[in-house]
Amino acid sequence: MFPAETRILIVDDQPVLREQLRTQLKALGLGGDPTRVHQAGDGKQALQVLESQLAAGQEIGLIFSDWEMPEMDGITFLRAVRADERFKKVPLIMVTALNAQANVVEAVKAGANNYIPKPPTSEVLLEKLKRTWAALKP
Repeated sequence: MFPAETRILIVDDQPVLREQLRTQLKALGLGGDPTRVHQAGDGKQALQVLESQLAAGQEIGLIFSDWEMPEMDGITFLRAVRADERFKKVPLIMVTALNAQANVVEAVKAGANNYIPKPPTSEVLLEKLKRTWAALKP
């Protein structure tokens, strides 16, 4: 499982959904320190958060991203993250209402580490976190 001190970025255009996910993560032992959880309303803002945290020496260790957002959607954000040498290894989990098999395949091909349908239950979130963490280990 991800360490409790992992810095997390939650990207979603709906503040209520960002807060819901933050609350669920806290209940699972992640993000208890509010200074370790960052939020963005779209992919463009999320790239700025990644940049600013890196510059501050506080690298993000886990990203949750919605797919459907204004400015820069989640799949475009995912591709930008994977194309950037500084961020390409940061685990990214898509959390989205787009649950068609084609969407899952597209996200995985673009580099998503996992995929969670909205709204995530705590059980599914925990399972996906464990699987993602296990897949990162050699």
